[in-house]
Amino acid sequence: MNFKKLWLYLFIAFSATTFAQQKISGSVKDSTGKPLPEASVIVVGTQRNAKTNAEGAYTISAKENEVLHFSASGYKSTEVKVGVSTTIDVVLPQAEAAAEEGALGIKRDKNAVGYTAQKAGASDNLSGSVAGVQTNTTSSMGGNTNVTIRGVGTITGSNQPLIVIDGVPMATVGGTDSKFGDAAGDINPEDIESVTVLSGGAATALYGSRGGNGVILYTTKSGKAGKTSIDVKSGVTFEKIYIAPKLQNEYGGGDSQRFETVNIDGRQYKIARYAVDQSWGPKFENQQYLPWYAFDKEYLPEKYLKTVPWKAPDNDVDKFYTTGVGISNSISVSRSLSGTNLRFSLGNNEVTGIVPTTKLQKTNFSFNFNSKLSSKLKSEGGVNYVLTERDNPDFSNTVNNP
Repeated sequence: MNFKKLWLYLFIAFSATTFAQQKISGSVKDSTGKPLPEASVIVVGTQRNAKTNAEGAYTISAKENEVLHFSASGYKSTEVKVGVSTTIDVVLPQAEAAAEEGALGIKRDKNAVGYTAQKAGASDNLSGSVAGVQTNTTSSMGGNTNVTIRGVGTITGSNQPLIVIDGVPMATVGGTDSKFGDAAGDINPEDIESVTVLSGGAATALYGSRGGNGVILYTTKSGKAGKTSIDVKSGVTFEKIYIAPKLQNEYGGGDSQRFETVNIDGRQYKIARYAVDQSWGPKFENQQYLPWYAFDKEYLPEKYLKTVPWKAPDNDVDKFYTTGVGISNSISVSRSLSGTNLRFSLGNNEVTGIVPTTKLQKTNFSFNFNSKLSSKLKSEGGVNYVLTERDNPDFSNTVNNP
């Protein structure tokens, strides 16, 4: 009988919790009554959110007295408190027009094209600050960063978005073996003013089929009117192996518990099968065998045909890696001369990898200007030069590693 009462209390409590949260539906439109697709609806203070469909309709779970936040690109956001009604329709007023970079570097009104645009600061992490963006950085020094916008679109082809730097579309390196950087990696981080992520059919239409996976717009810093400014930055980073792979040290190389034998000058020698890429050979028991370097009389005459004990090596994996050091320096100068704004920057990044003998050195040079020739005519231009030098670059594919 007590169990029946307990189940009854639990059912009542569960029912109260269930009915406390209700389904809220409605529509999001602009001031002209046009539906706004892809508008965001967020329950303030929670992780519950929704997007409007092509007709501007949405559905979301919310409790009474919770606040719904409505927003859409190019429109002012608004908040509505949930009451008794389960239908909430909102109208978002248009935001002030803002100039945005279009195809071929032509300035156009941001609201002239109905795309989804989200901005991030120069130092922000795209994966954490922009919805739907995922980043994956390769482990190799100077390697590219794989960026996907709103998930993987194809299995066999590239999912990389188009990179546009100051209005100029750049080639994007992709694939499993492309570990030598991409267009975005050629930009000095100190030269980035802002990053804008575009997604949606209308946005990618500006750049044709190349923008099918989305577009990332990088805007670099330029000279500004005012006094001459000089900015100098330096930094140092250290890198160490956090967790080394656990390897067994009971068996040697090979795939058989027995040594192979070879007859040299009438004497039998045990040899290991180094050509087999496995670590399940004979057990380490200090057996005498002939190592690979004992076969060449001209190369190592003092070790020719001399056997050594079969035992686990002392130079384990954790002793192989070193401490990586990265040193970065940059300087930029901005100045205004007779209505012409100039900016010059020079950056250098030198990295010594955790793998011995690996090294990366990258030098960035940039110069840009903008000048107002008249009230209707403006001239601007720039140049960016990158020199990258690598010593013994590593690959994700183990057979290609040094």
